[in-house]
Amino acid sequence: MGHKSKNTIRVNTTNSIVVNNILYITLLKAHKIASRVLQPYIEYQGNYIIHPSLGKCVQYNGAYSRS
Repeated sequence: MGHKSKNTIRVNTTNSIVVNNILYITLLKAHKIASRVLQPYIEYQGNYIIHPSLGKCVQYNGAYSRS
């Protein structure tokens, strides 16, 4: 099974959390996204949350597939 689109990231419960229909990804996941096309969707300076077990998570505004 492949990606739905090249502009889609795959996330799961160990590297992301959804709060109020907004996806937040861990800093580790954010740094692993090497695509220059997807980088503008990550808000390092904007909204972020600090989760007790995941740590600091930044907002991601692009397309994603969550399992």
